Amino acid sequence: MLTADFQFKHDIIKKALKQHKADAILFTSDQNRLW
Repeated sequence: MLTADFQFKHDIIKKALKQHKADAILFTSDQNRLW
């Protein structure tokens, strides 16, 4: 039970990090376009 819960949270964190990285990359290219 504890392991499954941990795995579940871990997956959510991994997805959030991946999304954050994608957002950061998009933001960076937007900034580059502005310059």
